[in-house]
Amino acid sequence: MGGGERDRKEAPGCPVSKCLQQHNAKSSSHPGPGRASDKVGLMPRPRSAPVFVHQFEGAEALEALLQASGSSLSATEALEVLREGYSQRRSVGEVIPKLFKGEPRFPDPAVAKQLFQNLLGLWDLLQSDRSIALHAPQASDQKPPPHPAPGSFAPNGPDRKYVENAWRHLEDLDKRGRNRLQHSFENRQDSLLGFLEEQGLSDAGFDCVEQLVFELFCMIELGWPPGTRPVLRSELDQGGQFAEQAPAALLEYADEQLFEAEQDEESPLAPDEAAEVRRIVTGCLRALWAARRTE
Repeated sequence: MGGGERDRKEAPGCPVSKCLQQHNAKSSSHPGPGRASDKVGLMPRPRSAPVFVHQFEGAEALEALLQASGSSLSATEALEVLREGYSQRRSVGEVIPKLFKGEPRFPDPAVAKQLFQNLLGLWDLLQSDRSIALHAPQASDQKPPPHPAPGSFAPNGPDRKYVENAWRHLEDLDKRGRNRLQHSFENRQDSLLGFLEEQGLSDAGFDCVEQLVFELFCMIELGWPPGTRPVLRSELDQGGQFAEQAPAALLEYADEQLFEAEQDEESPLAPDEAAEVRRIVTGCLRALWAARRTE
């Protein structure tokens, strides 16, 4: 692509209260950035994919999980404990420990996670007043409709609300929509991609820059109907020195994603390379913003 193909190179036995605290903390945090490893498309991996899926899988599965975790209750008995606690307006964190005598004994973190997913799925059913068929798996809720396109932004640039809506729209795009944007990016911004190839970044740094510049390109394209012209190599060599600065909301989005890339648990960007990546992304964003067509 562009200047040539580049090689791409819980703890067992934790208490119920601790597991629920971890679940609540993860559920309330903002989703991470996600970098695409599937080169079918450059779109980010879904950031809203839940860490925890509340889903009751049926009495047989629940009983096996309870037994594996040290509880002697049947699925029917467990449901009655939950139902009683719900009727007393207790929180799920107060009720679930009553399913065990003492601390649960999880053989591994996967069992703990699956058990809580089932119990929280039952709790959700109680809250929804839907009928509960213990001996039949509950149908999962329908997938919500995709987030709509964000619409056009004002001539002076997008605001934070637009950026948020654009990100969610990109996240929900189907394969056809992703491919359309990717092909537009690769075909129109070939010089920009070649420029990125020549920056001497590590594979992780290059993937981060390529992904983020693509996202910023999409956000401009979605909100500016005339689109963008190809960025010239001479403009990129200027280092983003243009009379008009890029919108603050797009710069803030780029900064947030780069900060998260630096904090990535598996392969964080090194501080010195992160600074270089930030410089390159900022220059590319300013060049893309200056390349907006007027008609």
